[in-house]
Amino acid sequence: MRQADPSPSRDPSSSAPGLADRAAEVFGQHAPRLLRGEGAVIGVSGGLDSMVLLETVHRIRVGLSGSSGNAGPFPDLVVHVNYGLRGADADRDQELVEQVCGMWGFECASFRLDPAEGRASGVNLQDWARRERYAVFGELARETGLGVVLTAHHADDQIQ
Repeated sequence: MRQADPSPSRDPSSSAPGLADRAAEVFGQHAPRLLRGEGAVIGVSGGLDSMVLLETVHRIRVGLSGSSGNAGPFPDLVVHVNYGLRGADADRDQELVEQVCGMWGFECASFRLDPAEGRASGVNLQDWARRERYAVFGELARETGLGVVLTAHHADDQIQ
């Protein structure tokens, strides 16, 4: 696994003071399976919304396990899908996700898709990317037996 060069603006624990605490509160109200210790497939792009989701799950896991920093023995699988659409920025997002997963004890699977396939599909590239991403999440949930797929979206993500 490559090591990322995290900048202060990309540090997930300092990105939005209080946001992860609020997200954990809301999340806890709506995710009793996760709170019971069941695992989840967690889609993480490396953007603020999904990094807050990952930090929220991490905080819940640390609280449940009583450990001081590792997510513990929960069967979560973090999934990052890199479409290669943003070049080096996409690679840095992948590195960030992999590095944070390593720090917090999450298993991480990164997938690279070929944007030429999306362009050749005849559909909007963003629609293709979204369908492919959710197909990966669903397939991994079935393969692993994890019954929960978590993704995060901000208010501007109307379609998702």
